[in-house]
Amino acid sequence: MKKMTSNHENRIMIGQKCPLTMAMDVISGRWKAVILYRLIHQDMGFHELHRSIVGVSEKVLARQLSALAKDQLIEKQKQALPEKTVYSLSERGHRLKPILLDLSGWAKKEKLKPF
Repeated sequence: MKKMTSNHENRIMIGQKCPLTMAMDVISGRWKAVILYRLIHQDMGFHELHRSIVGVSEKVLARQLSALAKDQLIEKQKQALPEKTVYSLSERGHRLKPILLDLSGWAKKEKLKPF
């Protein structure tokens, strides 16, 4: 998002007044919640994550993983043998776990349909 647009300024104004908006900004988007939900259940390598999320491109997945790491919700560790990078929830991400599980349970209970 461009930094000097009125939309950007509005988001800052709303975020300063509403902590929920700030929280939703961190996990919003098409793929972030799905990635976090996958990592709740197990640590995964890039290709494992890519195979487990239908419809996401490698480029978009890499971008979303970088954003989640920047927001300190996930960590990536390099493994020597076999050589690969493994993604896991960070300490901060683990604190988000019950909220994501509650949201998932709520969606199931409410029988929400995909758009």
